[in-house]
Amino acid sequence: ARPLLLDLRRQPSTMSVPTVFALAVGGGLAANFGLTRLDKMHKGCADVCTVFQFAYGFTSALLSPAKRRFLKASERKLALKWHLLFALMFCIGPYLGNMAKSITKEDFTPVFLVVRSCGCVTSMLLGYALAGKQYSLRQVLSVYVVAYGAVVTTFGIPNAESTGGSGATTEPHLFLIGVGLLLANLVNDAGSGVLQAWVFERQGKHVDEVVFMMSGLGSLFYVALNGLKVYRFVSEWVANPTMTPVPLVGFEVPWEFALLLVNFYGNWNAKKLCTWLNGNSTAVISSLVPMLYRIMSGILSALLNTEVVLPAYTWLGIACVFGGSLSYLVSPKVEQKKKAA
Repeated sequence: ARPLLLDLRRQPSTMSVPTVFALAVGGGLAANFGLTRLDKMHKGCADVCTVFQFAYGFTSALLSPAKRRFLKASERKLALKWHLLFALMFCIGPYLGNMAKSITKEDFTPVFLVVRSCGCVTSMLLGYALAGKQYSLRQVLSVYVVAYGAVVTTFGIPNAESTGGSGATTEPHLFLIGVGLLLANLVNDAGSGVLQAWVFERQGKHVDEVVFMMSGLGSLFYVALNGLKVYRFVSEWVANPTMTPVPLVGFEVPWEFALLLVNFYGNWNAKKLCTWLNGNSTAVISSLVPMLYRIMSGILSALLNTEVVLPAYTWLGIACVFGGSLSYLVSPKVEQKKKAA
């Protein structure tokens, strides 16, 4: 059999939906594992992962002639101002999330992952306020459950019992700032979705063009914001790598770069396989992938962090976020009223 790494480089047309779903979740878990371990070893290095994710995704797109043609202005259907705005919002989201991670400690990781799974809350609020969208009672109740679960989880972490001394937990004021940054991240991402839907409705659904330009311009914006910081981290890893033996192989690898590879390749494959699921199953199944791997990563992070013992009700909060999000995804959509021309 060919190695799995090679199989994922081509469109998984011969795989079943459950197989692709499992691989997508696995890719997301691997990406979060790489990010969490790297951040624990070198605090504040999450921006390195983001830059490599952006660059890898854009480089992969450049290999496709069908997508590379969007480099020519004559081939694009949308005005450059929209691409610049989409790319800026594309950067702001991870920038805020990475900042939250850089100022907090490992006890914040479950909050980081669980709150980022609450996109349906901000999507509904902005969809209703800015786009006039209508939602069913079940969708509204599901969002209430998600919001309740996020609040319970967030307030459970500061009340956790520390077994690793004062250095094991995040200071209260930094914890609150971290939560604020994550909420701003959610609002930005939901706003980006609402804006894209508004533009698509009026100028056509040019999805490939938007994804390509957003990835390319976003990479440039993010390097401009954090290029020096990324250079410093990578230079340190090159000069002083943490060499780790590979089990059953007999040689050592630079652990920082191994984790970086796991992060950006896992992230890219999760997104690629979600795209395949969108076309071969349903949008619900595709949307379930990031929610599931973030919740699972949050649970694993909480279980493996022996320096902090979470209150029992925190697990109720995590369950509410997962259950409410799942209920929201499978709820029947309300037919939107067409606006008069």
